[in-house]
Amino acid sequence: MMLSSAMITQKFRDYDRRLLPNDIMAGLVLGIVMLPASLAYGYLAGAPLSGLYASMLPLVVYALLGSSRQLVIAPDASLALLMALSLGPIAAGDPMKFIVLYSATAILAGGLCLVAYVCRFGFVADFLSKPVITGFNHGLALTTVVGQLPKLLGLPSPRGGTIETLTAVASHLGHINAISAAIGLGCIAVIAIVHRLAPRVPGAVLALLLVALIAYYGQLAQHGVAMIGTVPAGLPSFAVPWLTLEDFKLILPVALAAGLLMFSHSMVVGRSFATRNRDRLDANRELLALGVGNIVSGLMQGLPVAGSGSKTALAEAAGGRSQIVSITAAVVVAIALMFATGLFQFLPAAALAGILIAAASHICDPVEFVRIWRFNWRGVIGAMLTMAGVLFYGIVEGVLLGALFSMVNVLQTLAFPGDSVLGRTSVGKSPGPGPDTGPGPDTGPGPGTSASTGTEAYADIARVPEAAPIPGVVIYQFGAPLFFMNAGRFRDRVGQLVADAAVPLRGFILDASSILRVDLAACELLQEIAEDLRDSGIRFVICHANPALREALDRAAAAAPSQQIYPDIASAVAALGLANPALTASLGDPLGTPLAAPH
Repeated sequence: MMLSSAMITQKFRDYDRRLLPNDIMAGLVLGIVMLPASLAYGYLAGAPLSGLYASMLPLVVYALLGSSRQLVIAPDASLALLMALSLGPIAAGDPMKFIVLYSATAILAGGLCLVAYVCRFGFVADFLSKPVITGFNHGLALTTVVGQLPKLLGLPSPRGGTIETLTAVASHLGHINAISAAIGLGCIAVIAIVHRLAPRVPGAVLALLLVALIAYYGQLAQHGVAMIGTVPAGLPSFAVPWLTLEDFKLILPVALAAGLLMFSHSMVVGRSFATRNRDRLDANRELLALGVGNIVSGLMQGLPVAGSGSKTALAEAAGGRSQIVSITAAVVVAIALMFATGLFQFLPAAALAGILIAAASHICDPVEFVRIWRFNWRGVIGAMLTMAGVLFYGIVEGVLLGALFSMVNVLQTLAFPGDSVLGRTSVGKSPGPGPDTGPGPDTGPGPGTSASTGTEAYADIARVPEAAPIPGVVIYQFGAPLFFMNAGRFRDRVGQLVADAAVPLRGFILDASSILRVDLAACELLQEIAEDLRDSGIRFVICHANPALREALDRAAAAAPSQQIYPDIASAVAALGLANPALTASLGDPLGTPLAAPH
């Protein structure tokens, strides 16, 4: 509780009051749009008011506890559908039991998030890379657009995914309601024009007001235009849903699925907006906020809630930049439930569809695919896989598909890392050959870059033309942690470099600046390589080893640091008796000249 109080205090202390007018206006816009949208999610779940009940206190809870400045949590279509398909058969047509079941599921899912928060499992979100987030954004935007097409065109809303919806729309093109289509497209046009000419004006509110007036005076309901209709008035009361042991066993898997869905969805949406706005997201705090928010929602007979991409995009497009937006929206929903539910009967469903489609357009940025392609073409494949997964299979499936691709890509990078052979670019006075006994780490340069000590510099001979190899010595830089997965490649590269040497080798220097960690297999491999090279008259030494690597080698008895590990390349070269370049011109028998003993 003290931690939560500190979070809340910090948020209010850091708030820029100049944002307040825009945040309140964006909250009004968000609240107005959330009213019919949350009602629709309630109908989708089979409990009309459950979506509205989940659109009040949970938003306030997240605003106080969440780490994102902009993320809006709200009832979600995928969660609503999960409740309908999973809990409907258990309720067996009993509406009161259904309320108990979905309320208890929200509480259980929230409790699981709190357990994950205590165990600090938020690191799981780090598997969501930039391509995955980009693909998710575009998949979510396209899913939103396709899902709203039936309402926009005045057609029946089919059950199913993106393909089913597109198929249903295509098969009913001859039954489009022209007035509904005009209303929806008109809202999109009004929002786009207002955003371009007057960005501070809430185009969504203006569009809703114009459409409501047109619908009221034009009697559009008599022309086949679908309206939201009347919603029962009143706020929910807190109630604890009591379950039998059998019901608990049945809904526990549903709660696990809901918890995974809400966390993965919220983290992807939250990180996408955090990246766009140079914000930071704390995954463990997200677990805390989602956990408490869903418990509160369940106690108010509300649906499970998660981060909403369309609602967050709408809030951002309306000028919102802080969680004051969510608090304002929650107040709007509460006031509307108490006093203004009758206004829904004058609001066409097509207008809401147009607003949600316009909001989805703010998530899309096709230029991101170009940037990812220029950096690494494999990233585009990951983004496209994620987008396709979201479109054709579902949100969780799409995210898992993208995350799996990212993990495979990382494993491939670790198994086949970059490496380089270094040469000397300038020669001057080199330091003595003393071993590395300093207390501080020396991580050195990355693979393929230059390393310098004093007046000596070393660089990748394949990239820097003036970098000349030292005759009789190979300076090898490995570009990743060394462990069982890439040990075989490491051994093969060492053997290849020794076999391809132009002159007999006296020494083999491993630049370990990029080898941040090793496992036992790697330590044993280094010992084997050192022994094999020694049998061939080649001394194996290591430089730029950080403290963790030195300690690991010492524990594995793979090397004695006082004999074999040196602070830099120049010291290692000097230890081989080759500090003076003149010596390299007269190399003969690799065993003929004694090696300089380390000091």
